[in-house]
Amino acid sequence: MDDFLRLSASTGRFTYGAPRAFSFGDDGRLLWFLRSTGPADAFDSLWVLDTATGAETRLADPRELSPEPGALPAAERRLRERTRLVAAGIGSYALSGDGRSAVFPLYGRLYRVGYEESGEGSGKGNGQPPEEIPAAGPALDPRLNADGSRTAYVTGDALHTSPGGRISPADGARWGLAEFAAAEELGRDRGHWWSPDGQTLLAARVDESALQRRHFADPAHPELPAEDFAYPEAGGPNAGVQLWVLGPDGARVRLDWDAAAYPYVSDADWESRTEILLTVQDRLQQNVLLLTADPATGRTRELSRTVHPHWVDPLLPGTPARLADGPVVNRALKQRGGGRRRGLERDRM
Repeated sequence: MDDFLRLSASTGRFTYGAPRAFSFGDDGRLLWFLRSTGPADAFDSLWVLDTATGAETRLADPRELSPEPGALPAAERRLRERTRLVAAGIGSYALSGDGRSAVFPLYGRLYRVGYEESGEGSGKGNGQPPEEIPAAGPALDPRLNADGSRTAYVTGDALHTSPGGRISPADGARWGLAEFAAAEELGRDRGHWWSPDGQTLLAARVDESALQRRHFADPAHPELPAEDFAYPEAGGPNAGVQLWVLGPDGARVRLDWDAAAYPYVSDADWESRTEILLTVQDRLQQNVLLLTADPATGRTRELSRTVHPHWVDPLLPGTPARLADGPVVNRALKQRGGGRRRGLERDRM
């Protein structure tokens, strides 16, 4: 048993070397993923598989970019804890709209890397060396816009773009990240989304002023002071969550729904340049609304409502989404013969 526990600890519970975080790009030709070199390697690198040739290319090795591992920003460290990520190195990445380039954070620094076909019809590709993106401070959750020309990221409590600068107001709230309840309980681990034209951002504004501050010490490092952060206790107040559309000219539009009755935002994203879909829940998670929002005015309209006397299941991956012919595909939870069925429905609205 001691040998088993020792082996489990040294291999990250037998996860080192296993690929994860898969994303297809370039119309399915490229498969991006994170993986270390083997069961004894704790540092995940960014790789791409060219499905046309079967060739794997390591695009970014964290030990080459940062031979001495730095400190993780506190927000990224907590996010890794919530996602149960034990590997070091590159924890996450985001693709451009065409899927040929990616951005990722590494110890608070931002990097961009690309993969291009060598020549027309050659069937071969070249990995471009990682390029550091200037950031205003320790960066978290970078996202490329559609054409890869701009990167949005969070540093501190503010949302920035590069090139550009800070685009969220300094109003005492946290911008661009998911609050604790969304990240831990609702499956939403992001808080900003580029519009399809790559010019505008949808961003979460999180007000944690009503929450109690709780202090947590690290038993592995008793010499360090305890960290404190806002914690939503059971039965206590929640963080106040709003969604704002931040335009390139400084314009700001707040999406309007009954946040007092539906305080949880479990999903949000652009469906088109003129439509945002968002899913909100009441505190008991017995009522879930799918809303369509006009980014120009902030007005919302209910598309569907899912109700259950006990609890509504989480979203199905890939939903909601509007089909080419108009209807919205949404998950449904219905009572049939006293049982529950989880499936899909089409809302023609």
